[in-house]
Formats: sequence, C-alpha cells, structure tokens
Amino acid sequence: MVANNVMELLGRTSKDGKHRRTKRQQPERMDPSAPLMRTKAESTAPLSPLTIGVQQAATTSGLSLRYLRAQIKSGKLRTIRCGRRVLVPVGALKEFLGLN
Repeated sequence: MVANNVMELLGRTSKDGKHRRTKRQQPERMDPSAPLMRTKAESTAPLSPLTIGVQQAATTSGLSLRYLRAQIKSGKLRTIRCGRRVLVPVGALKEFLGLN
C-alpha cells in the first residue's frame, strides 16, 4: 500500500495501481540559426579565484606541500580556515612569493 502511494506521488502509477511509463524528455537542441560567436557581453573574461587550496597553491607556486604547510604553521603565509578546509588567498601567496 505504501509503495503504491509513493509511486503515485512520483506520478508513475494511476489511481487503479497500474504502472505506467513516463515519457522521456528530449534534450534541448541547439538552434541552427543561433550565432556561433558570443556577444561582447558574454565574452567577458572569467573571474580568477580569490582563494585556492594548499595543494593547489603548492602546485601553482612550484613549492612542496610540506614546505608550504611549514610556512603556514610558522605564520609566514596567511591562510583562511573555512570549516576543515585551509584556503590560501591568492594575494597572500603572491606576496609570499614576492610577486607584488
């Protein structure tokens, strides 16, 4: 009885309890007359991230993960904690590397 009610709520059965197939929705197709080029408003450059993870900071900077973690622990590299995650602000990483 419960299973029939659940199926009914999902719209897969009728009141008499018989299962019926739902029609699959077709994916949207691209309009062939639509322009292939983006408009100027759509072609703005994507935003760069404000923070990155410690692993990504190590990969990006070319420094080892162990070295970066040691610098974070000593307070030489500023970080932000978001729950359990440790994030490195891109500006702080650039400052640490002397790129500013």
